[in-house]
Amino acid sequence: MTAPADQGLAAVALAELTRQHLASAQQAARAADDAHRQVEQVRGQR
Repeated sequence: MTAPADQGLAAVALAELTRQHLASAQQAARAADDAHRQVEQVRGQR
């Protein structure tokens, strides 16, 4: 059985990984939005 302190550390580590994953996903979404805007600008120039 895992000690409660170890479970707490695991929860903190999981929360941090989740936060990092969310930040990475948000960054990817912004990059996709920027790319989409650039495509729309190029299409508008034709």
